Amino acid sequence: MNIKYYYNYVAIVESGSLTAASRKLRIAQPALSNQIKTLEQIYGTRLFYRGARRLELTDSGRVLYNKAKAIIEMENEAKNEIASSFAGVSGTLRIGVGHSEINPTLYRALGMFAKEYDGVDIRVTEATNDVLQRAMLTGEVEATFIRSTSEPGEHCEVVYQNRNRMVAAYLKGSEYEKAFKNKEAGAKELSEVPLVMINEGSAQLRTLIRRAGVNPHFRCICNNSTKTTLQAAADGVGVAIVPEGTIAEQGYTNLAYTPLEEKLAPMPTLWILTLKKKFRSPIVENFLKIYAKEIGIELTGIE
Repeated sequence: MNIKYYYNYVAIVESGSLTAASRKLRIAQPALSNQIKTLEQIYGTRLFYRGARRLELTDSGRVLYNKAKAIIEMENEAKNEIASSFAGVSGTLRIGVGHSEINPTLYRALGMFAKEYDGVDIRVTEATNDVLQRAMLTGEVEATFIRSTSEPGEHCEVVYQNRNRMVAAYLKGSEYEKAFKNKEAGAKELSEVPLVMINEGSAQLRTLIRRAGVNPHFRCICNNSTKTTLQAAADGVGVAIVPEGTIAEQGYTNLAYTPLEEKLAPMPTLWILTLKKKFRSPIVENFLKIYAKEIGIELTGIE
């Protein structure tokens, strides 16, 4: 069924005659008459009583009139929603965030996005790096923010990457600060203080320190939360082993830090990823632009 028939049918009913509808629609009267006959054939019933001056609806015709108006309204709503979605002003923002990337900077960007695009819902999925990369394949998330020493999967398109040195972060003015007198922290310095670290990478660091002939003391192993690790350092629990960039991202101005010797800890990379060879919605592009502006970076493939 051509939906134009419904538009014209409603116009005929509301105009009261074929002549008036023909002038309004700028469609020849015989063509409108044929459309009515087609509708009557499709629905198997008479739609009008044809009087001398005005067309009067039958009961069936009134039912079709009400349904036609509803169909037209649904089509107009669909057009508006699709146009808004394409413009990035309605729909849902779906992003994935690694455990170490839940930070105030990200949520400031989300807040700015929510204010500018109040018609867009926001869904944030927090998970491990592998789970988030798989979630892009299923469409559960459209962009992911992760930090890892490993290269992302082949299906991922890199929008942004930034390598960070691992550092020993400690409370300013604390007793732990005295252990770090050199420009870089080696195995000896790390063995002299209690360490706080996420589970990932802790076993490797422990092994490398022991190879230097000293034993480290891991006072606190956090599951996968860099924020928890930094908070422990800020509370004086010990010295946090974290990527350098996370200290500013998490807003810990009361922490000082010393870079680790690179042989002790591989440099992790902050990755912002989308799905390779797939259309990126305007919604996610709008958010990534806001995020990039907030932290002062340039993204690849997003203008």
